[in-house]
Amino acid sequence: MKRLLSIFLLLAAGSMLLAQEPVRQSNPQWFPDRTHDPSQLRWDDFYEQNGTGRINMGAGYVGSSVAYFQKGSGRLLYGLNIDLLAVETVRELLPNRFVPVYRETALIVPLWLTLKIRLLQQPHSTLSPYLISGIGPTWGLRIHNDGDFFDALGSIQGQIGAGGFVGAGIDYLWAEDWALSMDVRYNVIRFDNPLGLEESYDGFSFSIGFMRAFDW
Repeated sequence: MKRLLSIFLLLAAGSMLLAQEPVRQSNPQWFPDRTHDPSQLRWDDFYEQNGTGRINMGAGYVGSSVAYFQKGSGRLLYGLNIDLLAVETVRELLPNRFVPVYRETALIVPLWLTLKIRLLQQPHSTLSPYLISGIGPTWGLRIHNDGDFFDALGSIQGQIGAGGFVGAGIDYLWAEDWALSMDVRYNVIRFDNPLGLEESYDGFSFSIGFMRAFDW
């Protein structure tokens, strides 16, 4: 009897162990739990609505941008993109020190109407290459930094230009609602008067950032 009871207890314990789900190692709060599961990661769902924050580096400027995209027909996405790009203005060298001093700040603020086309229709792949283009108005702001904050606000001089870009990039889906995105673009930005040290800010730029899907 004792032997039968021992065998029963062993079988029951084994069945309970097999029925239990494997213990998953918890991730830190800043990383999503579900990553790289083909049954959960779907570009079609991710691209319904998403936002992007990026760091931009280009021809004579560096800055950041935010964008919002919404899924259109087929593999097409459309969105709105605003950049805040700082450019060099007046440069002076201190005696015996090769240290640049900037007494003015100049900003390029493009507002792009953007189209993004996915090149592949693979909903379960973690990589999604794309082509992207945009066009829209561009504001050029020049701010004097010699006074206090309110003097600087009162010294803002602005002009309106226009521009556009074409480029290519790739998105990497590393969680259900998060992706890493990077691309290379060729930008054309036009102003009537020079904004900073450069006569033109046309040229290639590189950007990298994170994307977040929304379920509104």
